[in-house]
Amino acid sequence: PYSMSTAKPAASLSLKGELDGDGAKPVVQGQMELTAALADGAELYFENISFDGNGGSRIVNHTGGAINVKSIKFVNCEFTNFLAGLFYSNSNDVIVVDEFVFESCEIHDIAGSGGDAFDVRKTTEIGSLSFTNNTIWDGIRTMFRIDASDAIKLGSFEFSNNTVKNIATMDDGNNRGFFALRVATEMTLKDNLFLWEDGGKTDDTDKAQLFQNNTNTVVPTLTASGNWSYANGKDFFTKVSASEAGFKTINVDPCYNSKGNFFQLAAQDLID
Repeated sequence: PYSMSTAKPAASLSLKGELDGDGAKPVVQGQMELTAALADGAELYFENISFDGNGGSRIVNHTGGAINVKSIKFVNCEFTNFLAGLFYSNSNDVIVVDEFVFESCEIHDIAGSGGDAFDVRKTTEIGSLSFTNNTIWDGIRTMFRIDASDAIKLGSFEFSNNTVKNIATMDDGNNRGFFALRVATEMTLKDNLFLWEDGGKTDDTDKAQLFQNNTNTVVPTLTASGNWSYANGKDFFTKVSASEAGFKTINVDPCYNSKGNFFQLAAQDLID
């Protein structure tokens, strides 16, 4: 693997991996910090890279400095072996990201012991956040945590055409479920498949929840349809019902073996 340790980009960056004959991506170990050194209006683009966190927290961390980023895009990348996951912003200095994209990525085996995956705590403004055509499995504490603050803004949020298995199900007091949104936004939630979203609790509250069942949760203005869920826990649809979230639940594994992480669809209804 290539080691980038903790990279601190100073200007726009485009990194595209060259696939080998078997289609394997080059492996890059490390993470990135966004600081005041980053040029105004920078664009950060990554494609065909396997990011190995090597026990680090997240692939992108805003560690300070008021910065304005035009776009951050990950396309056909892999993320694994991080303690928390993808993005962290907990600085009093504002970060503005016009467009934040994860497209056709694989995100898996994230320990969830070092925080939440996409975690916004303080002054952060994201114009649009887009997760499309990704496969996400096994691990993560809270998938999306967007805290309540007048200084936090999320213009629009799309989560479409993703396959999700056993994410944000752990019995941890800091697990806020899959979507823990505490600011208003417009959200598109379409054509996703959720599998094994069950923390196993039968008497107590199960932590596996599509939207966190909490009085502070702000349910977004939803455009939702075409979603499916298999083997979800009892509290998965407590805050927002399956019908409100555009879900149908199914009783037979729609994949060849989703528990074993073979996600090829076997159910004709979903293929169509």
